[in-house]
Amino acid sequence: MHNVPYQKAIGSLMHIAVHSRPDIAYSVQQVSQFSTNPSRPHWKAVKQIIAYLKTTHNVVLTLGSISDTKSADSLFIAYCDADHTNSLDHA
Repeated sequence: MHNVPYQKAIGSLMHIAVHSRPDIAYSVQQVSQFSTNPSRPHWKAVKQIIAYLKTTHNVVLTLGSISDTKSADSLFIAYCDADHTNSLDHA
């Protein structure tokens, strides 16, 4: 695993997740936890995320309906459970 560009791939995926593909953010966060000592299953997961991006390159994120995009009173509300209660890796 020393010759595998794991950290470089994680960095690229994080950049993509933050700037254009929030749908992969959770997956990238999960594999990034192992960036200091990745194993083959972690590298396989990174390759699966990249394969997902290749097959969904034409998918776009739409907030609201298409007719609402020009409306000034469109409101985006998001919720986040940040207590990590369900994280089995940090129990």
